[in-house]
Amino acid sequence: SGLLAFCRASRGAEALDLALSAAQACAAHASAVVAMAACDECAGVLLLLRQSTKHFEAVVALSLVLTQDPKFVYQCIVHGGLLHILYLFVADSIFEAETRLEWPQHSRALAGELLCKLAADAVHGAHVSSIVCRLMPEIFLSTLAEDPVGTVRVFDTDHRNPELIWSAPMRAQLRSTLAELSNNALTTHAPHAQHATNGDDAARSVGNGMHSLPSAAVSSAEPSSEAAFPSDDGILPQPGASTECENKCRVADIPQGFSPPPIDYAELANELCVGGVYLRLFAAQPEWQLRHPQRVLSAILAAFSQLLQRRADDDAFAPLCTALLILLRSTPTLAGHVAALGFVGTVLAPVSSGSGANPKLRQFCVKAARLLALSAECRKKMLAADCIRPMLETIRTSPGLCVDAAGALTNMMESSDLVQKAISAQAVPTLLDLASKSTGEADDAAACKASIVAVLKKMVADRRCGETVRAM
Repeated sequence: SGLLAFCRASRGAEALDLALSAAQACAAHASAVVAMAACDECAGVLLLLRQSTKHFEAVVALSLVLTQDPKFVYQCIVHGGLLHILYLFVADSIFEAETRLEWPQHSRALAGELLCKLAADAVHGAHVSSIVCRLMPEIFLSTLAEDPVGTVRVFDTDHRNPELIWSAPMRAQLRSTLAELSNNALTTHAPHAQHATNGDDAARSVGNGMHSLPSAAVSSAEPSSEAAFPSDDGILPQPGASTECENKCRVADIPQGFSPPPIDYAELANELCVGGVYLRLFAAQPEWQLRHPQRVLSAILAAFSQLLQRRADDDAFAPLCTALLILLRSTPTLAGHVAALGFVGTVLAPVSSGSGANPKLRQFCVKAARLLALSAECRKKMLAADCIRPMLETIRTSPGLCVDAAGALTNMMESSDLVQKAISAQAVPTLLDLASKSTGEADDAAACKASIVAVLKKMVADRRCGETVRAM
């Protein structure tokens, strides 16, 4: 701690150079990293990010090593370091000694690299991510791990696609907000850093609804890793965009540190973002290759399940249903992921409820069932669900869904166990009866009848049960 006490802008450039060099040398030893990460003087090192651009690279290099210890990540959260790092990533120019300086891309990339390391921390990384995603699109945090310099270029460019809506006014709004937050944190924590060795551990409010914790909390006990931080499961909120089918960005309350208010971007006011994807644009650009389709699928299924529990209307389901069908059609292997997550029964539930389900929702679920039944994993899950009778009832009562319902049954009949289940459900006489009756109400009567015949042919072709079906 004595060494870090010399890492102050007030010490003079030469003394600061020596102190930072010595600190970096000591940081080569694990025990020194643990000691430095836990001491109060870390607050002064974090202030240097804003106070001395000349030493910025040295401070970042030291900080990157200290991120090996979760206590340092916590220090960044409670002493404003995270805000300084964010500001130095997004800014294209900064003020130092009342002089505006151009802030180069390589320095911004270094700040981004440090931000990425903080977000990757096993204990507090989800906390960091939740704060970042209140302020800017999560995709920037994701791409920093792959290409910090490239992410800076993406940040400085306008975009309008399913994974990123970004414009010059949004950049200006973010830069202005972070400049204010960083300046407030600088003003608040500078006195604390100067008097840390005198035992000044009082909690200080930062402004704009943000609060720091007493520094004693850092040195006396490390925060529990079981705190209710939002997990990085793909349902992180996008600033200004609605998640979980709400019209307002929501983040779970953060029990430790501080939580900046989310930025309300006007461009995102009417956008629904789930799993980092803007569903309206995804529906308009279905050919778009998502970076993390499995994560998006998980988020969509979770939101779909929540809407079912709320008994929401068709309009609420529409964007989720459209996105799910696009994913299953463009990447059929994702059906196995639906089975692994245990959502096959959830998707089939509206079909099983028959006339009690919303008509449009039922139509979607029939189409989804047809795609899911292509997967062996999903067919195994369907054995435990009521999947045969609802499809037969759909063919009988909803001529417009006949082709999709029969197609779902045809795909299900790839499984001998499901063929046996269909026999038990009296599918053969039912389908024969339906095929013989007039289907004039259907949009395409011939296609409907052909789809029914295809189910019967598939059952007859089954090695285990085919003879039984033929005899019927």
